[in-house]
Amino acid sequence: MKKIYISLLLSLLIAGCDKFEDSSEYLTREEIIYVKNVVLSKNTLSLTRGSTYKLTATVSPPNSTNTALVWSSSDERIAKVTDGVVTAVAVGTAIISVSTSNGSGVKATCIVRVGNKPVTSITLSKISIELFTGKSMKLIATLSPSDADNKSVEWTSSDKNVVTVNDGLVTAVSAGTATVTAIAADGSGVRATCQVTVRNILVTSIVLSESSVILTNGISKELTYTVLPVDATDKSVTYESSDNDVAYYGFSSVIPRNAGSAIITFTANDGSGVKTSCKVEVNPGTIGTNNGYEWIDLGLPSGIKWATMDVGTNSYKEDDGDCFAWGETVAKTGFSLNGYKYYDSESETYTKYNPTDGKTVLDIEDDAAYKSWGGTWRMPTYDELKELRNKCKWSYNGNIGRFGGYTIIGPNKNRIFLTISYYSMGAQYRTWGLYWSSSLFPWEVDKDEEFGMRLYLPSKNVYYDDDVSDVEIQGYSRFYRGKIRPVCP
Repeated sequence: MKKIYISLLLSLLIAGCDKFEDSSEYLTREEIIYVKNVVLSKNTLSLTRGSTYKLTATVSPPNSTNTALVWSSSDERIAKVTDGVVTAVAVGTAIISVSTSNGSGVKATCIVRVGNKPVTSITLSKISIELFTGKSMKLIATLSPSDADNKSVEWTSSDKNVVTVNDGLVTAVSAGTATVTAIAADGSGVRATCQVTVRNILVTSIVLSESSVILTNGISKELTYTVLPVDATDKSVTYESSDNDVAYYGFSSVIPRNAGSAIITFTANDGSGVKTSCKVEVNPGTIGTNNGYEWIDLGLPSGIKWATMDVGTNSYKEDDGDCFAWGETVAKTGFSLNGYKYYDSESETYTKYNPTDGKTVLDIEDDAAYKSWGGTWRMPTYDELKELRNKCKWSYNGNIGRFGGYTIIGPNKNRIFLTISYYSMGAQYRTWGLYWSSSLFPWEVDKDEEFGMRLYLPSKNVYYDDDVSDVEIQGYSRFYRGKIRPVCP
């Protein structure tokens, strides 16, 4: 019985010790203070690729027993986090989370949006340049940072009339100043500029094929000039003779007019002041005057001399002369059959140069050249017109005179110019050259027709070299208009 009592007592003691230990553990847990809330310094965050940001987490209550936190990212390909430091990896959106480490489930989140890495600065290889017109220079744009996502550049010119720019290649157009701007294409607004000054390439010299020439009056000589450098901006030249009565420059030649000396000066028009000259000596020769009007020997087989201007033109040899009806000696502007001097409207016959008198060439008193200029001047015959057409070189030029005309170069290189005129034909207008001869067509008298013989020069729109296929000697109503180019022996 005594042994049973002792065993029971020991059992009670042991049980009491176990109960005491459980109570001690329960009291310890009551003393732990748990985290109830976590707040981040930002709920949303925008970063550019490669940048970082430190997020701060605040726990409450602040005296929590365990404040250790765990950080994580929903997509580490876009954003990573270490101890609150967020690193933007690539463009996109990720969620950064922070939670307690004791498994209580308390957490906070921040939405992180990662954008492209922008350009922060542009540096050009030149901030100012000078170019000559027509020249080019390549500008190099260096963008920072070097790993910016979009490193494209847009180029602009403040004045495309001065410079143009294409992918950094600056080309000078004309003299002046302009600003070339390189603008980042990523929308950052970053830009850089270069001031461009464009200057003309000035002429440095004018080289003549000959520095002096000796001419025989009436025989011209080719004289060419070369402007250097070949890429000069303005290569135009003005030429001037010290005495136009002796010689002048035209048709790429020195053209003599009278015996004497002259200096022909060639001056660059670009303001460079460059000039050069050719000394000209003209000996007496194949140009002269008859009763005060100038003639020139074209070297024709007949030896006939041609006037250098039309009747009715005083000095400008490329201007139009007066118009006459065939056989009339007074210039006029209105032309009709009934108003013709040698036509009788009642009998409807010609009163002179008809089958009755048999005349086929104008009498001297009916010759407009002689009546206007006197001396030994007269109108050319049919044979003389044919000689002029067939023995000379003809070149049409639409830029000389009011409506153009033909330069006629004789066998000896002397030349004359016959003009194109503007005529009305009822309600229509035409441009052509009409020059009377002193002859009727051989068959006109037999048929009692009204045609006089004239030289017909068509107007053309382009240059023709040595082409007289359209230049005709034709019959035409003699009461109609025509100009007079005199000849003399």
